[in-house]
Amino acid sequence: MKKILFSFLLFCFCAVSFGQTGRNLRINEVMSYNTQSITDQYGQKSGWIEFFNTAFAYADIRGCFITNNRDVLKDMSAPERMKLMYQIPKEDLKTKILPRQYIIFFTDGLPNRGTFHTNFQLSDSTSNWIALFDADGISIIDSITVPPLAANSSYAKFYSNKEEPVWRIVRAENVTAGVTNTIDLGESKVSKFKRMDRFGFAITIIAILIVIITLAILYIGFKYISKGIGLFDKTKQIKATKAINQPFKKSQCDDEDDIAALTMALHQHFSIVHDEESDVLTIKREESIWRLSELRRFKR
Repeated sequence: MKKILFSFLLFCFCAVSFGQTGRNLRINEVMSYNTQSITDQYGQKSGWIEFFNTAFAYADIRGCFITNNRDVLKDMSAPERMKLMYQIPKEDLKTKILPRQYIIFFTDGLPNRGTFHTNFQLSDSTSNWIALFDADGISIIDSITVPPLAANSSYAKFYSNKEEPVWRIVRAENVTAGVTNTIDLGESKVSKFKRMDRFGFAITIIAILIVIITLAILYIGFKYISKGIGLFDKTKQIKATKAINQPFKKSQCDDEDDIAALTMALHQHFSIVHDEESDVLTIKREESIWRLSELRRFKR
């Protein structure tokens, strides 16, 4: 039992640890030229990159790298590659993204404005290659090539009824910064859940929780139902004992019935069934025809 519990806790710890890394982050929407879309904390408008946490757990993006420089794909050491990218500060707790939520970085080339401002700018006339690297500066988590975009248009990821997402250019009036771009019309629930839980961690944890909750309910039910039945029987026994020990009391209704029965018995005794004398037996003989004829002959 201890081994099973230890394995379960180890599995949960690994799942949570995996969920808290930046490996579940994906580039979700990009705007390279912004004149009327969202503004930063200084009220300034600039291009931006939106990342989406695809996991059902927290994801921490701090320490990861963002870049639009293709030179990082060349054969070079990790320190050399890191110099060509923007590293997200490790000391900012705001980089912890809630499950299935979004985070936006402004590409204004002014990293001194805060954590969410990159040290590079996106081109508003040519295509932009954007990549998200893990904290080791070697592993690519996600990347996308954004085509040239008109002012205030964005390049966003949409989910249809297919397994793979579809990237589309979105006009200015339809841009959804910080909001999901998912289109699930015609998509079955199974396909949607499979897409949202690609590694199956959510369904595994849900199944384990269902089993644990069911066992807990059964345990509580059997334990307290048996106690309740025992308490009910004990209460019933106590009531029965008290009823036996209490003296018998006749009700007024019982007294009236007894008086009526006694009165009827006396009435029958004095008027209908018994003789008039109480100490003399009276026999009333009935004379038959043969008896009368015999008496006449004797008289003659």
